[in-house]
Amino acid sequence: LANFTREPLEKVWLEAYEEGQIWNTLHFKGNTPAAIDDEYYDFEIRIFNTTKRIDLAYHIEKSMITDPEGLYNAFPFALENGQLSFDVQGGEIRAGIDQIPGSANDWNTVQNYARLHNGEAQIVISSAEIPLMQFGGINTGRYKAGATPETTHIYGWPMNNYWVTNFNAEQRGGMEWNYAITSQNSDDSQDAVKFGWGHRTPFLARVLPGGGTGDSNHTRSWITNWPENILLVSATPSQDGKSALLHVRETNGQPATLQLVNGFSQQSLKITPADVTGTTRSDLPGVIKPYEGRFFRIGLD
Repeated sequence: LANFTREPLEKVWLEAYEEGQIWNTLHFKGNTPAAIDDEYYDFEIRIFNTTKRIDLAYHIEKSMITDPEGLYNAFPFALENGQLSFDVQGGEIRAGIDQIPGSANDWNTVQNYARLHNGEAQIVISSAEIPLMQFGGINTGRYKAGATPETTHIYGWPMNNYWVTNFNAEQRGGMEWNYAITSQNSDDSQDAVKFGWGHRTPFLARVLPGGGTGDSNHTRSWITNWPENILLVSATPSQDGKSALLHVRETNGQPATLQLVNGFSQQSLKITPADVTGTTRSDLPGVIKPYEGRFFRIGLD
């Protein structure tokens, strides 16, 4: 596509700075024709005090525009000899390299994270609301088979109105989205998996009133002894309440074996290989191969 223009914010300014226990916030406002009026586009840079993480939180009151338009957030990451990879269904691929031949490489749906890495360090980015990203440039309409990213930049793609079939011809109203970013002195995909999945699927918190016999027990895990390179994708309790079906995935390229323990009784849990339907399968091996996804049924002996 050649008939287009790309415009940054017409004006941007620092609105406020606030300090908090969890993060400190730099609050900016900006003017853009994409918003209903001036000052209706704002974003925050949240610098965490509790962990190595920066969040970029955006908000816009979108105007009704029927001419073709798209909104992008640019992340001009730079890392010498960097390789762009991202999380898809069931694993990680290198952008433009490990994709199915002939599949789209102008835009990519990121499941939990994307990362730029070079064997010594990595930059990881994750978004719970905006999974669509372009790697190396804004290449909409390129349709070039086998193309790889031309740069190490990442472009988040919050919205567009290019698709006119069965959709409204405009994007409008209040919209919010967020990106979480971290960097690490390692090229370990396992660390990227933990950050991305932890951001997309955080621990659920529940407040329990005090006064009971267990007040001294601040944390307790029912299932312990997890291998570091095993990701729990999902856990589904059985209808009889005596077992659960686990969907797990190996994340670091090393074989693993589940030897899980009941965190309350310290007894070993019974682990049986299963298929995707939950049916136990004695003919399947207990060892999980590198990057393999498997199902196991667990219960008490």
